[in-house]
Amino acid sequence: MPAQAQSDTTRGIVGRTLCVQWQIALPNGDCLFSATLRLSNPTVWYPLQARVGNDTLRLERRNDSLWLVGGMIAPDGEHTLELCGVVLAGSDSVCIVTLDSVQGCDINLMRRVQVVVVRSIGPPLPYVRFARLEGPYPHPIERDEPFVIYVGLDIRSEVRIRLFDLLGRQVLEAKQQQERGVYRIVLQLPLGSAPGLYLLRLDTTSGSDSAVVVVD
Repeated sequence: MPAQAQSDTTRGIVGRTLCVQWQIALPNGDCLFSATLRLSNPTVWYPLQARVGNDTLRLERRNDSLWLVGGMIAPDGEHTLELCGVVLAGSDSVCIVTLDSVQGCDINLMRRVQVVVVRSIGPPLPYVRFARLEGPYPHPIERDEPFVIYVGLDIRSEVRIRLFDLLGRQVLEAKQQQERGVYRIVLQLPLGSAPGLYLLRLDTTSGSDSAVVVVD
């Protein structure tokens, strides 16, 4: 489960997902929302997903510290704007997350700020190595459509992604070398893949992660 920030300061653990939240009031009907997301220390927390209620927003990276958030949303009344990302650093590092330049939807929203404090698991040193798998998106996976996963690495590593059916048979494999950071990887199932439950597995130099996925 992702950690969730309900107040102005929150703590996350290296390699885990950390979500920052703000409450906003929205008008009735569809509207176009946009805002700017600024990070004081992008090596601490890396955004992966944004949404308002059940509506997913687009995250567009301009540089390490500046992101654009936007998209059509349909809720009305009081709703939660949630930004989720992966924690990249430990030993009590700090990242100030600022949401400003909010436009559209007749929102009366002042600049919002969250202070994200992250820590390593156990003693501050040595550094806790991790490999993180997020996704797939969309989920469930459509058999004839590509899907996206996000991989977070703390060091340069060979990334090996495999998908297994419930009988343990490998149906998909992808390999690539990546530097430290978070990467968006697009995959597609082989033709003739059956619907059902599968295991998606990530293996790297730093460690492994996995997720149970549904194929429609």
